[in-house]
Amino acid sequence: MLAAVGQTMEASGDFTATVKLSVDETIAIQSYLDLSKHDLRFLKAILDDKVHVSNTTDILHAKKCLRPNVTECRDCRGITIKSRRDIIIRTVQRLIDVAKGQEKQIPQTLLYKEKTGHDGAGTMSIYHSPKNLQRESNIFSKLFTLLSLTSTLTDNVIWKNEAPNSSKTTRPLALIAEKETADLLSFVNTTLEPEENQLQKDGIQFEYDGVKYNVLVEIRRSMKDFKIRQLEFGLHGLIVCYVIQHLLNGKIFTR
Repeated sequence: MLAAVGQTMEASGDFTATVKLSVDETIAIQSYLDLSKHDLRFLKAILDDKVHVSNTTDILHAKKCLRPNVTECRDCRGITIKSRRDIIIRTVQRLIDVAKGQEKQIPQTLLYKEKTGHDGAGTMSIYHSPKNLQRESNIFSKLFTLLSLTSTLTDNVIWKNEAPNSSKTTRPLALIAEKETADLLSFVNTTLEPEENQLQKDGIQFEYDGVKYNVLVEIRRSMKDFKIRQLEFGLHGLIVCYVIQHLLNGKIFTR
């Protein structure tokens, strides 16, 4: 974003012009660079001569509107979103706003694609305080990455993720302070996947800014490592053999 501002100044040749970043642009910079509130204030201070960054109050208000509704789970050891449908609607609405800002034509029938999966990590640092009783250093998460939003009639791309494998574009759907086990995986899957299946079957209809949209949903459960796959299919601890067939001199060999 800052590079784009510099390119605009260079193209116009006017280095005295003042550029004002919108709230969305400021949030994008903060998210991509992983800036804290204090980091953002420092950035605002050093850029104030040429680049005006949105004030903290506006940013906090905008972020509050973007946060999904969550609920505690697993005896207060974690949180999970309340509705997958709500997440998708919020995401599509944001992309519609961005596309309108780019003066794109938005069709009323859209195809939403994302990939989802699980990940776990151990030996995480723990913030100790009287209000935080957490002592578990493991964290398990269900994640999703938005891939694209396109027109179902023309296949025109409204928005496409140019870095689908980057952690910068991945967002959590559940965060639970537990070691990954078959029981935990079963809980996460039975909590979120039935609604995902229903959304892929029925799609989503909603009204936004006076326009009714019909959104088809495609969810790819591809972000799962081998250990998670073993737990899902009850193969944990087993040795898995791969069988490969190849053709040589007109004969099929198996190894």
